[in-house]
Amino acid sequence: MGSKIEAAVLSPIGDLYIGKKPLIPQETISFIPNKNEAEAHYVCAILNSIEANTLVRSFSQLGGKSFATPSILKEIKIPKFNPKDKLHKSLAALSKKAHKLKKRGKEAQLQKVENEIDECVAELYGLSRKELKRLRK
Repeated sequence: MGSKIEAAVLSPIGDLYIGKKPLIPQETISFIPNKNEAEAHYVCAILNSIEANTLVRSFSQLGGKSFATPSILKEIKIPKFNPKDKLHKSLAALSKKAHKLKKRGKEAQLQKVENEIDECVAELYGLSRKELKRLRK
């Protein structure tokens, strides 16, 4: 429930008694399996972008359980991850950097990285700087 997608990359964790296990979300959280860490960060960057969040808000009821249900991914149309594509690799690297900055509480630096992600996602979807500027307003 909410009014903004807040995606994160989760990795398996180690437990002393049961070994290494994946984190499995419940309730109103969606889980998107990925082939590898780079692909997960690529998808995460797109989902956290202003472009994806604007689209999701136009399709979802803000603040309710129906906000950003998994079916919304059909509307976002995330291009398949290509590990050889420069833009895809940049988005994955920026997401990884954003995760580290968030963990360290470096909000000012995080905002810069989030802006870079928005610019890359705009390029991915063929949006102009003018269109991106309108989305940010």
